[in-house]
Amino acid sequence: MRQLLPLLAIALAACAQTSEPIDTAVPHEPTVQMTVVSTTLSNWPYSGPITFAIPDDMMYSKEQGKPWLPLLKQAISQRMQQLGLTPAAATQADVIVMAGVLGDKEDADRLVFAKLGLDPGATASKKGTLALVLKDRQSNIILWRSALQASSDMPIRAEAARIRTAQSMIDQMTFRLPPAI
Repeated sequence: MRQLLPLLAIALAACAQTSEPIDTAVPHEPTVQMTVVSTTLSNWPYSGPITFAIPDDMMYSKEQGKPWLPLLKQAISQRMQQLGLTPAAATQADVIVMAGVLGDKEDADRLVFAKLGLDPGATASKKGTLALVLKDRQSNIILWRSALQASSDMPIRAEAARIRTAQSMIDQMTFRLPPAI
């Protein structure tokens, strides 16, 4: 009997812990699901150091996506630097980076994609789509295209969560982009 008393005490303590109410007021991180469509490069036209620029006038969005543009620009810059590209002035950069966020109105979205040089039908444009385009500055040839559709189970309001989400989206979109040589 003496041997069973410690086991019984442990079992009662475990039951007491599981009977406490669960605090449902604790917020959870939004769950974001992403689907990416990217082109692949047949060859990277640069040798040696590569520079890039993300001009503000190449960041497109209607009102709903505008709060995301600074976060996306920061995430793109970080990712390009991780790949070995160096920031430069738009007039001197080898690569110009363009991005667009789609909102609610299909007609407006088509204009955003047209500015990016993309076909809205081919990229399955709808709310929640982010497009990323890298162009050679001198030839204006598109080097890389990527579109990502994201959806979240709840609004992403916290700034830290928005920053993490932006970085995750850009990382997903550029996963196959080759590093600078």
